[in-house]
Amino acid sequence: MKKIKNIKKTVELQQLKRDALLIQYLKDLNNKIHELHKDVNRNNAEVQTLKEEIAMSKGGLKVLAGIAALLGTIFTIWQYILGNHGN
Repeated sequence: MKKIKNIKKTVELQQLKRDALLIQYLKDLNNKIHELHKDVNRNNAEVQTLKEEIAMSKGGLKVLAGIAALLGTIFTIWQYILGNHGN
């Protein structure tokens, strides 16, 4: 009878140790997930900033293209007025 009680206590202690290890493992996983969540949020903010910078760059390129077209038009009209077109 005493042996059975000792075996039960040993089994209970082993179960408690496994439970403690499992709890620690879950805490570690939770911390890692929390850090990943922070990284994802940080990356989302960086992506948003990059999108804004790209949008500004596209706007700048459109302005440059417009200026080039305007200068080309002015040059063509100037050449036509001076009579140097096609000669």
